[in-house]
Amino acid sequence: MDLFQTVAVGALVLILGTYLVKRSAALRRYCIPAAVVGGLLFSFCTLLLHSADVL
Repeated sequence: MDLFQTVAVGALVLILGTYLVKRSAALRRYCIPAAVVGGLLFSFCTLLLHSADVL
C-alpha cells in the first residue's frame, strides 16, 4: 500500500470507530477508545479475508 492509502484507511477506521462508540452505550460506559474499536474491527475483517484466501 502506498502511504496515502494507508493514511486514508486509518482515517476511515478511526471515523468508523468514533461512530460506533457514539452509538453504543456499553463502549461509552467502559471508556473504550474509538481507535481501539476501529482497530479491532479492521483486524477482524482482515482475519476473515485472510482466512477466506482473499488477501
